[in-house]
Amino acid sequence: MTMSMFSVVSERFSQLRKIPTWIPELDRVLGGGFAEGGVTLVVGPPGAGKTTLLLQAGASNPTTFVSAEETHASLSAQAKRVGADSPQLSIWGDLGNVSWAVRAAKKSKLLIVDTLQTAYVNFELTNKIEMIDAVVRSLVREARKRALAIVLVSHVNRGGQVLGSQNATHFVDAVMRLDFMQTPGLEHLRMLSIAETNRDRLASPRAVLEMTVQGFRMPKEPYEHITKLVARS
Repeated sequence: MTMSMFSVVSERFSQLRKIPTWIPELDRVLGGGFAEGGVTLVVGPPGAGKTTLLLQAGASNPTTFVSAEETHASLSAQAKRVGADSPQLSIWGDLGNVSWAVRAAKKSKLLIVDTLQTAYVNFELTNKIEMIDAVVRSLVREARKRALAIVLVSHVNRGGQVLGSQNATHFVDAVMRLDFMQTPGLEHLRMLSIAETNRDRLASPRAVLEMTVQGFRMPKEPYEHITKLVARS
């Protein structure tokens, strides 16, 4: 895999007021944090650490973390393991109803929905693509109306595309990728970048984080060393 120093982010996203996560490299990639009134889609392969990173990101602000895939107990245990068991982080497990998720976040600045493929808005929609698109559009409306920062977690297929519907990337303000580093010796690292938007594009930096049992942290290796190893691969 090649490492480019810059990717893209929408002009609208860059101009919105930001909610810092206090994870320096994540905030740097996002241009200061998650955007109030904006929707960010976080994608990446299974096991990359999307849930872990977002639990950590939500611990420093009034945040509602909603998951239809995991229980409250398992998410709470994971949050505790990575030092994200903060009173500001409200965790809801086994909850996929987007309307209820928004209600749960009435006192929050940040709403995280994990994952897009298990969320729903209307049981009458039986087509999975239509359901995914309806979920995204519904959350975009809520983000705009309430100036709420919303983060959607999504599975990807083998080609790295959003599983179920490609329309999702056109509705949101930014798509952030969390990828494994394929370079030998750097398998414990993850590449974080803004991957795609459907609006005007501005330069945005990429970042490298280290995945540990205690969660994400800055890598021990100097950034220049990482860049050289990637360039040689």
